Amino acid sequence: MARSTFSESWYQVAPLRVGLLPTVQVHKQTYRHQIWYVLQDSCSEKYYRLRPEAWAFVGQLTPRRTVEEIWSKFCEDHPETAPGQEEVVALLAQLHQMNLLFFRSQGGSEGIFERYQKGRRKEKLSYLMAFLYFRIPIWNPDEVLKANIGWLRRFFTQPAFVIWLIVVVLGARAVLQNTDRLRSATQGLLAADNLIWLFVALFFLKLLHELGHAIVCRRYGASVHTIGIMLIALMPLPYTDASASWSLRSPWQRSMVAAAGMYVELFIAALAALIWAQTAPGLVNALAFNVMIIGSVSSLAFNGNPLLKFDAYYILSDLTGLPNLYQKSSQQWLYLLKRYYLRVSRAISPAEDRYARVWYLSYAVGSIAYRLMVMVVITLYMADISLVLGVLMVMAMGYIWLVGPAVKGVKYLARNGELQHGRPRAVALALVALGLVITLLAAWPMPQGLRAPGVVEATERTTLFAAAGGQLEQVSVDDGQPVVAGQVLLELSNETLTLERELTGQQIIEVRWLLRRAVNQSSGDLEALEEREAWLLQRLDEIDERLTALQVRAPHDGIWIRSIGPDQLQTQITRGQRLGTVLAPEQKVFVGVVSQERASSLFDGQLAGGEIRIHANPGQRINPQALRFLPFERRELPSPALGIPGGGRFAAQPDEQGRMMAQEPFFELRAPLDAVASARLEDGVLGTIRVALEPAPPLQQGWTALQQLLKARYQL
Repeated sequence: MARSTFSESWYQVAPLRVGLLPTVQVHKQTYRHQIWYVLQDSCSEKYYRLRPEAWAFVGQLTPRRTVEEIWSKFCEDHPETAPGQEEVVALLAQLHQMNLLFFRSQGGSEGIFERYQKGRRKEKLSYLMAFLYFRIPIWNPDEVLKANIGWLRRFFTQPAFVIWLIVVVLGARAVLQNTDRLRSATQGLLAADNLIWLFVALFFLKLLHELGHAIVCRRYGASVHTIGIMLIALMPLPYTDASASWSLRSPWQRSMVAAAGMYVELFIAALAALIWAQTAPGLVNALAFNVMIIGSVSSLAFNGNPLLKFDAYYILSDLTGLPNLYQKSSQQWLYLLKRYYLRVSRAISPAEDRYARVWYLSYAVGSIAYRLMVMVVITLYMADISLVLGVLMVMAMGYIWLVGPAVKGVKYLARNGELQHGRPRAVALALVALGLVITLLAAWPMPQGLRAPGVVEATERTTLFAAAGGQLEQVSVDDGQPVVAGQVLLELSNETLTLERELTGQQIIEVRWLLRRAVNQSSGDLEALEEREAWLLQRLDEIDERLTALQVRAPHDGIWIRSIGPDQLQTQITRGQRLGTVLAPEQKVFVGVVSQERASSLFDGQLAGGEIRIHANPGQRINPQALRFLPFERRELPSPALGIPGGGRFAAQPDEQGRMMAQEPFFELRAPLDAVASARLEDGVLGTIRVALEPAPPLQQGWTALQQLLKARYQL
């Protein structure tokens, strides 16, 4: 680290008589084979990490001598490692900000108190700004944990881990064997009648999760003084303050404390998976399903993701030997900006070697992108509860991601001492960068496209429905077999219809006998009898048509895809029930399904071209010669596989006729396939079509996407 021997601020620090608070404890730790000293305030549970050279100086601080006297003596005894005045000023300022120092003079004490009050005000302000993450301490569990740690620690031993591993493997196996049930159950996960059980499962699991942290923390000798409730997006959930684990020497012990919560959740989720797989639909099955989803998916997506500052983040920091990974990653990018763009020669990199630089640079990019995505999801969730909360969330995000950094940047350019000899140039470079960013966002056209899932279909396809109800007697053609026009596919029988035909025939014979008698007797009933005969003949034709329809034939040449099979022989088929589809094999078309919010860009824009990728063969790309957008709302999905029950992304459920109906209307995008693609691809193959739209600046694209979202989701 570069250091300056003298500092312009030294006169403010030199006469002070300071020392570490009596409540500060020192822990010696090793990170990447380097020794560090961690200062812990046992009252405020604040921590600060020092290098050995810095600790050698801080350890000599005492109110009996001034900082000037201590520094001068240290320079005499350790001329090679003694910190410069500027380093001493920065070090004391940081310890002062953490409230780890006390002053012998009254004025110094008042300064500490003022700093503490200022810190409290900042803390309260942060609570107001971060209203989605508010903590309420309730109980100090340390004595209870200490008294019972003898038997509680047995849950985190090697034999317990073997049992844990067996249960998790069995639970995963049960889920993989019931993937169809899983897809169907997932569709109703956020249904109104399931939300209460979802919250109960979440609260129960998070309570056990936090207890896991507390038990392992206490097992390794670190204290746990707080268990309480935190509000995340206005949702009350348990929390435990296990920050005392930072004082543990072993990185593996610190990692175990961080991983204990996920360890408990995954075990409970695996047990729930076994119960869910073995129970019929009902309350127990629903509770087990909710616990299984929350304990696995949410635990791994949030606590198991090192890009968020939850459990996996601290595990990664300990195992890589890079504490404060998120903060230093941001500092590394700021260093590059200062050093190589603003040309600040005094800028100091937080990375000590190439290993740290690579981690800092890569982690910053991934974490910022993922955090932004999570914030967008939370904003949508809050807006679904209340538009007012959604607006407040947008304002908070705007402050955190835009206003706050902009204010800090302006203050840095205006007042920071690093720019003392090059401030005009730095301001000019910052304005140039700002102008370039605004130009790129507001005026530079960027490519844009639309992606839509879809399915390959035959151009000529006829879906057959039962024209008359009856009992299935014979299945003449197997599924997927070629058929010719007029070939019998299915045969049904209907005794009621047969008896009705016989009765109608007898009635016709009777009416004709009455007609002959009326003619011979010149009766006045002749006209009425003729009308009845005509009506009966018409009825007989209708019955014959229905009887003929009981023998289902192919309307044209093609491939027969049946909806009912031999397992339904001798069962009743209702009138209007779907029987199957005859597909013409010559030419096929790709049918893309476009949601309402995405379809608006297709009404006005010209379809310049597209590309189709088949899921079964990702390397295969098809460029259709023409695209046709159908501006009519549809409900019936072209394939059940596009609905959530079939593994797709559209919420859908089958209707009485077996058709998969989407809950929200959609539009179709059709792309005819050439002869080669039609011959290679089978009907029903899934894929994705990408349509190139007219280029537009990023801000315009974002504004259009926001309008589509507000219109589709909130009807604004």
